[in-house]
Amino acid sequence: MSYKRSAKLSQFVVHRGMIISMIQAIFTVVYFAVAIQIYNGFLIVGYTTLYTTLPILCLVLDEDVDMSKVHQYPALYKTL
Repeated sequence: MSYKRSAKLSQFVVHRGMIISMIQAIFTVVYFAVAIQIYNGFLIVGYTTLYTTLPILCLVLDEDVDMSKVHQYPALYKTL
């Protein structure tokens, strides 16, 4: 169902942020707490745009069932 894919997308976005943070933390520990960013701003913006826009477009264009089927079988979306 579509809400399950929405949940997977939100987990993906959270994990994307965790990956960026962990790489920065490891870099900081390795180089003795130097306050330097490992990525410049344009790289972060590009990474975030690429890895967020495409899944969201897939989510927007996603359609589980036709509306006629939803009205025929309302128990299908009972959990929502």
